[in-house]
Amino acid sequence: LYDPDFLGQEAWALLKKRQFKEAREKARGAMALTDPWQKLLGRNALCAIESEAEEREAAVKACQEALDATRKRDQEEANKKPEERIASSFAVDAYNHSGALFSMLRFQEGEALLREATAHREFTIANPWRMLAELYLDEGRGQDATSALRDMQAWRQRNPASLRDQDRALTDGTVALFLLVAGEPVVGSKLVTRAIDLPDRHGLTSSNPEATIGAHALLGRAMLRMHAERLREEASVYGTIPRIARELEAISERIRAWSEEERTKSAVTDGNILESTFRVRLAGGLYPMPPWMIGDLIDIVGTGISAASLRRAREAEKVPKFTSYYDAIEGEIAWRNGNESEAVRLGELALKTLPKEEVLLGARIRAYLAESARKQGDAPKALSRYEEMMQTDPGLVRRLGISIPVQLDIASKDPVSDRARTVLNRSPRLRVVEANGFTVSFARLGDGAKACIETQAKVQLTCVQSARYHGMGPKKNLDESDSDLASRTVDDLHKRAFSGKFGLTDEELKLFDGSQSLAQRAQRDAVKKVVE
Repeated sequence: LYDPDFLGQEAWALLKKRQFKEAREKARGAMALTDPWQKLLGRNALCAIESEAEEREAAVKACQEALDATRKRDQEEANKKPEERIASSFAVDAYNHSGALFSMLRFQEGEALLREATAHREFTIANPWRMLAELYLDEGRGQDATSALRDMQAWRQRNPASLRDQDRALTDGTVALFLLVAGEPVVGSKLVTRAIDLPDRHGLTSSNPEATIGAHALLGRAMLRMHAERLREEASVYGTIPRIARELEAISERIRAWSEEERTKSAVTDGNILESTFRVRLAGGLYPMPPWMIGDLIDIVGTGISAASLRRAREAEKVPKFTSYYDAIEGEIAWRNGNESEAVRLGELALKTLPKEEVLLGARIRAYLAESARKQGDAPKALSRYEEMMQTDPGLVRRLGISIPVQLDIASKDPVSDRARTVLNRSPRLRVVEANGFTVSFARLGDGAKACIETQAKVQLTCVQSARYHGMGPKKNLDESDSDLASRTVDDLHKRAFSGKFGLTDEELKLFDGSQSLAQRAQRDAVKKVVE
């Protein structure tokens, strides 16, 4: 009785049922209609269909055609009166096309398109800043990622409330990824818990809800395990009773991580999610799930299942340039199996052809290359790889629960230096060796202390400086003891040396962990504009 037929909507429904062949037919039927909305919806659906069907090249083509059609329509609409214009969908189409470009490792083109999309003010959950933040994080561009996160929140803030809550869990996941690299597990855990307890509805996206929950569970596990390692670092600098308390708390965090492991396992057993995740940068895998976190997934599902899934992924892949990713994953499987020689062979092979944009993945490869070389007894080679990793992603040391070789440079014999020597020797992150190690220096500095880590080439990686606290205790008449000064300085060295340096403010952390809601900030900014 009514025209036009809702072919575009039918295509989306079939897509949700994973009936890709029938969905394509409906999408192309919608594109053949004369109705402008059906044409737009058909192109949008075909882009999503090819992405979800894991057809990399077809997705790029379909998404490019949808974007080109939107550009053309926007030019035509610009000649009309404002009240007669059809709202643009440029940001949506640019977001989708960028995702397709990234699936083909065309990073620079995707970034340029997203930057263009940020200039289009549309009410949509296709937030270009979110994808840019994830890209910058993968590329190790910490300051750019920090800036993109701020703009991502501002984009959401300008959306109406109905849309603002549509992608909260997805946004929380992106922020949590950032906090994982930044070394902020407490705030990150809150975000991941909220994302799992209050998942997004997926009516406006083509993604799989189970895959998103699985990715958030994997993130949650990583946060809990990282927090456990941070507690072990704190325990190493304290006296007996506080040390035992923190060790017990670390064990508790690892036990809590088991439930997230089970949730992740449950998600990846659904369909081909595990295989799609190993194929990297495909819509059908866990999301958000960057390539540099796949090693955590191997640790959960086991090396046998991972090897079988990786083998199927290699067979299904049609684009040769992804070989370096599969070599990297297979190298980590070999490392976890204790096959150091194979891990070194595959890791070195992967590094030769890995895209330069995959900075954090490259750091992970160097981490297991360093560990493999150490177990093989090649200390100089291990140190070289440790240095490369530390200059790129120092937080990996804590996230993997490993340690780096160090030589202590503590010339003084005073009580502060003696205490520092003791706690440094029992650090879970620093493994004291006689040669082929980083240099960890500790020295008295007036009424304080200074500790640094530098490479053999005298490149300073981290330095912390502490002044003695005065006026401590219930009566505010005590000074910090020599032992406490040394312990606090070493603990600060731990915290700073093995965390990303992204410059987050306390206000931003409050916004991220929910202490200050986005709605409150939007309301506050609206009042501020009126006052101005």
